[in-house]
Amino acid sequence: MAPTTFLSALALLPVLARATPISATEVASMDLKPCGDAFYSDDAYTCYNDSQLCPIVFGELTVSCGDACYSSSLYTCEDGILSTLAVADGPFEFKARSANEELDGQNIGACGLEFLVGLEDPLPQDCLYCYNAPPLYECDRYENHTVLLPNGEMQVDVPGSQWWHIDGETGQLVYDRGGRGGNGPQHNGDVKIYENGYFAYLDVAGELYGVWLACPSEEREGTWTVWAPTEENMQKEDCEQIKITTSLNSDDSAGAYSYA
Repeated sequence: MAPTTFLSALALLPVLARATPISATEVASMDLKPCGDAFYSDDAYTCYNDSQLCPIVFGELTVSCGDACYSSSLYTCEDGILSTLAVADGPFEFKARSANEELDGQNIGACGLEFLVGLEDPLPQDCLYCYNAPPLYECDRYENHTVLLPNGEMQVDVPGSQWWHIDGETGQLVYDRGGRGGNGPQHNGDVKIYENGYFAYLDVAGELYGVWLACPSEEREGTWTVWAPTEENMQKEDCEQIKITTSLNSDDSAGAYSYA
């Protein structure tokens, strides 16, 4: 299935066909480049084979596949045919993709029972808890990255584990305290996770949403909390739409004893 949203997005970005009267001075002043019969801005597009323009969406280059442009975070292309990426079945880390350079490529980390875009990686000590009890638990072995599992678990050793989920009332992406203070599995299938691809929200009807919201944290300056794109949350002010992508990490020491 072709990602038609990317094709329709071409109409929304600054492309000027050569048939449109435009002087060489105007082209130079707008810093446009030629691609076949069009001029384009390389901040917004990539030109393939000097004939096809594919948009840059949320800071991510889309790629040519036949007549379509696609995201490599959702599709693969073979012989001009698009196929959806496999669903993730192993541990992963994630990061934000955004047209806002301040957010694009930023790590998403666990701290204070919420997930924060722009948090340091490895995590700062106040975002961690470790019970040092050699030889079973040795705090020095943990790399202290934020590592999640597709079933809603987090990669921790604390008895009772820790679990991530979307809060059913607020729509915020959060996690529990774990151990005896934890609530157990709460992830209810409202997120679809692709292998080295999108961490995507599913609404109540099962429709796939590519975006999340990043809103300035009230607790930790310079970071952003993460929210599902519910109708109510989309009315929030001072928030940025982002996409979230995953990268597999199968190292069993990559996570933490527990996230504080």
